[in-house]
Amino acid sequence: MMKSFTIFVVLVSRGYSIQFPAKSIQTSSTQVGRRGACSWALGMAGGSLMKGSPARAEKLYELGPLVLRTEDDPSINPTVLEPSALAIDPSVSLPAVTYRVFMKLSMDGKPVGVINFELFGKVAPKTVENFVSLCRGDGGRSYAGSSVFRVIPGLNIGFGDVGGGGDRCVKAGTCISAKGGPIRVENFDLLHTVSGLVSMARGLDGTIDSRFFVTIPEDARWADGRYSAFGRVSQTDDSMAVLSYLGGLETTGTKNSPKQAVTISECGVL
Repeated sequence: MMKSFTIFVVLVSRGYSIQFPAKSIQTSSTQVGRRGACSWALGMAGGSLMKGSPARAEKLYELGPLVLRTEDDPSINPTVLEPSALAIDPSVSLPAVTYRVFMKLSMDGKPVGVINFELFGKVAPKTVENFVSLCRGDGGRSYAGSSVFRVIPGLNIGFGDVGGGGDRCVKAGTCISAKGGPIRVENFDLLHTVSGLVSMARGLDGTIDSRFFVTIPEDARWADGRYSAFGRVSQTDDSMAVLSYLGGLETTGTKNSPKQAVTISECGVL
């Protein structure tokens, strides 16, 4: 069966986007498979390759070794920046701890455990201030009651969805920081070279809010220059064991959301 349609395609891979002008094309519905549609369109529509265009919703993106599809996610190939000359490698020497905070987690109303965090306020003072303020619940904005919104086994776990929109809060305008709306990324000075590192999720507009993620592997260098690390899960108690448990939860959908609701039931400064 022959069909006539107009296409405009945007592909994103490693900072590049391929755009095609709108063009009417005659084709059979069986002529193009899902995997071959993009390469076919490039040849038929006369696409051009451009660098630097931001990723857009409903596109494939790379997250470490994985390729996932999402509607709107802070991890969709944000611009990669070179680490500064002052980059800190925590596998060589950990920064000084300026704050310690805790989060008690529950799943379907039942206690899961406690994760303690050690924060590096001299590395990213504004980022740490935002995080600590949300742990204290200043101004009525608190991590308490927010969700664990993503679990990617072997890679990272996403926490702190205070706005309630998950990945979609950037698009919906519901992202919340300690100051209200999103704030700018502070720096990318801390390298992702140890397990349990805490980094802020990053919106496509270069901002951060309440959402953060904890890396699982020691080598997460794919996050360098993309995400601002500012702390680490405590290595001297059961915190990493709780993180490991969360990493094994069954997930659902393209966004890897836990099937069972996991929330931060209580949090504060130690």
